[in-house]
Amino acid sequence: MTTLIYCRSGKDIGMGHVVRCRHLADELRLRVDPVIVAAYPDEPGWSYLEKAGTRRVALGPEGLMRAIEIYRPSRVVDDRPGGRPAPGEMLFDDALLQRMRDKVRSLVVLVGAGWNITERTKALADLIVYQGVGQPSEALLAAPGAKILHGLEYVILGPEYRDIEELDRSGAAVYFGGGVGLDYVSAVLEAMKDIGGTVVLGPQHDGEHFESHGFGVSLAPPTMKRILERSRIFVGTMGMVAYEAIACRTFPVLVSRTEDHWRTADRLEEQGAAMNLGTIMGMLPRELGIRVRALLRGKALGPPIGFVDALGAQRVAEEILAP
Repeated sequence: MTTLIYCRSGKDIGMGHVVRCRHLADELRLRVDPVIVAAYPDEPGWSYLEKAGTRRVALGPEGLMRAIEIYRPSRVVDDRPGGRPAPGEMLFDDALLQRMRDKVRSLVVLVGAGWNITERTKALADLIVYQGVGQPSEALLAAPGAKILHGLEYVILGPEYRDIEELDRSGAAVYFGGGVGLDYVSAVLEAMKDIGGTVVLGPQHDGEHFESHGFGVSLAPPTMKRILERSRIFVGTMGMVAYEAIACRTFPVLVSRTEDHWRTADRLEEQGAAMNLGTIMGMLPRELGIRVRALLRGKALGPPIGFVDALGAQRVAEEILAP
């Protein structure tokens, strides 16, 4: 039975959704075939999927439902951070899930920070998987419908994060995902110029110029592992790289793009796994730099408390295929 995974990427939402879908596709392909990933060719994740060797299909103006009609998958995994201007594809639209439900045998929903799923979503899906420490409400857990998985053990990371080397660490790894301009990155690097390290530029920063303040500059590699496991701290946005940093035992200092991301970062801080600097909404770049400088002067940040073992993709794949 064909499995189709639907994911998005872009300047506003970053690459985390497409990266985790690629890793899930790899795990599913070890167990079933064929597995295809549906994405838009004008988004940065398209070229990433090509480099990763993932079988991909291009979505056109008709959107996801047209791909389902063409490829007739028995199973769909839906990782949708938002809508796309196409018929029936609206932000948090259970009507689209209903249309998919009528076409496929199995429907899986991945829930990242920023999603607000409903009891109707649970009734339509067969399996719902929260990414990270997102916590479903008691009402949602009690509602009839899909099985819900949540917790750090279900975070989908690449298999390389299962084997972390014990290396000498120094400086910071800096990466800001979608929706954060390079003026914020420059302000953070200015605040940490005495620490040094490596700043990673994602596809959303293609062609932009900024002041590196002595940091090494890297274009987003296929994996952040080699940079993270050599760094003492990670400074960046709340997203998948934050969990990769925890897996590498590199302490995350996080700023969030939305209130939902902020709440996720706050839960990590409560567990001793990160430091939460707040949301970037209404925060000037200089203010972010001041917060980072004050934090690093006042605290000695050791390894994060908490553990991400990078077996989440394997666990999720096994749950998806469970009878």
